[in-house]
Amino acid sequence: LDAQSSCPITVPVIGFDEKTGATIDPLSTSEFRARFNGREIPIRAIANPPATQRIIFVLDRSGSMTYPWSNSADHPKILANQALSEAVSAIPNRDVVAFLAFADKFSQQTEFMTPDSAKAKLPDILAWNPGKNSELGTPLWDNIDAALKMLNIHASGDTIVVISDGGDQMSKLSRSQLEDKLLAAGVQVFAIVVTNSWQTPSLQTPEEAAGPPTLAEFAETTGGAFVIVDRPLNHPDPKGHSPDRASQMLSLLAHQYHLTIEVPVHKPGKLRLTLNGANAGKEIRLLYPQVLYSCAVQ
Repeated sequence: LDAQSSCPITVPVIGFDEKTGATIDPLSTSEFRARFNGREIPIRAIANPPATQRIIFVLDRSGSMTYPWSNSADHPKILANQALSEAVSAIPNRDVVAFLAFADKFSQQTEFMTPDSAKAKLPDILAWNPGKNSELGTPLWDNIDAALKMLNIHASGDTIVVISDGGDQMSKLSRSQLEDKLLAAGVQVFAIVVTNSWQTPSLQTPEEAAGPPTLAEFAETTGGAFVIVDRPLNHPDPKGHSPDRASQMLSLLAHQYHLTIEVPVHKPGKLRLTLNGANAGKEIRLLYPQVLYSCAVQ
């Protein structure tokens, strides 16, 4: 590799219309333009969405997500459970899913299973409670890393879906270290960000206040997307989000293409993809990793 000026890298990409939510299909290499650190780079090939995908749900069951201070319909635990059920229902049965639930130093994992099997097991998964201590901490980054390890040898379409309020006050792994590992592996993170919209801001810890925007930004850096969940499903957010529902966001995975591009060896850098041709100028959003690691770095 030292003798080469560039090497091929494959990156996932999803395109959809921000106004309608409709995905852009099919996609071809001629429709894309790629830049790496501001310099245009060649696009060699594009692969259609994989026939099957592996999806791991990381479920935050820490104190801020589960403590029973309220039985209202907008309690984080209730919102998270609704969002998880909706998300699993949006995954086609040709794919496989697994779960990793955590709180403080406790965690539990499942084997991979079909979405239909997962729906039947959801009540047991959601009933998991590592203890009655309301102070259970949140090692969010460490447990996303544990989910990455569950994927073993990474394959096209591997995805991690995080359901959390984004707070983290006890991980050994930093956010930037985790981003590096995910970007090098080519695994996207999609986030269902649960917020305490009814809670008085002065009662929130600094981690709780900073958590939602941090988790949302983290997901987008890896090439994924996020939705904000702050009210029951039958009371949608009038401001809207794009995508605005967990099911809509998870349905995007069936339209995940993979571009092979030529990247300069040695140095990681920022990637920018744009569409040309018939889709140029339209309000189309592309989901793809914001940073690339070359073959030598990987």
